[in-house]
Amino acid sequence: MELVYSIFLLLSAWYDLRTAKIPIWLLVLFGITGALGLLTGAWQEYSGVLAAFLPGIFLLLVTICTGGAAGAGDGCFFIVSACYLGSYGTIALFLCGLFFCGTCSLGMAAWGFIHGINAGKMRLPFLPFIIPAWFWLLFVSTGK
Repeated sequence: MELVYSIFLLLSAWYDLRTAKIPIWLLVLFGITGALGLLTGAWQEYSGVLAAFLPGIFLLLVTICTGGAAGAGDGCFFIVSACYLGSYGTIALFLCGLFFCGTCSLGMAAWGFIHGINAGKMRLPFLPFIIPAWFWLLFVSTGK
């Protein structure tokens, strides 16, 4: 299932980077695939499946509270991810993605400050930063 999830991640990040939107068909297709895996017991080793949905729910709440400043697609992406990764994987992926995105944002802000550019209005897609986080979790933290 790691290959299926990797395809979902790469396609979602590509669309987020190019159009700032994730197509509904992509979320539905991979969501159904992940949900079928949950229902058939393919991921029985994951405990706390409900906790896996927390990052997605959190992002959707942030979207509502900010009037759409944060993308709803990111929240939906993490809800679908919960079907594939379980609680530890989804939360770790979210936190690693925040670290990578935050580091880049800090670099952009510093660059803007040095060059006299207001970087506060710049938009930065979140899902492309999930790719290095996924590879980190896939290869480094598991020792594969």
